[in-house]
Amino acid sequence: MVVKRNCPECGAEWYSATDKDDWVCECGCLLGEELNKLPENKDRDAVEADD
Repeated sequence: MVVKRNCPECGAEWYSATDKDDWVCECGCLLGEELNKLPENKDRDAVEADD
């Protein structure tokens, strides 16, 4: 499953299958798992189609 996180500092959208680890945005902001969201259906379908 792919999760999405939005950076609260710069608004960048990040996607990954890793939902437990902290991510670091390119602006340096720490993105914790409390920011996890499922991507919109159209985005999720596109990612699954690439597999």
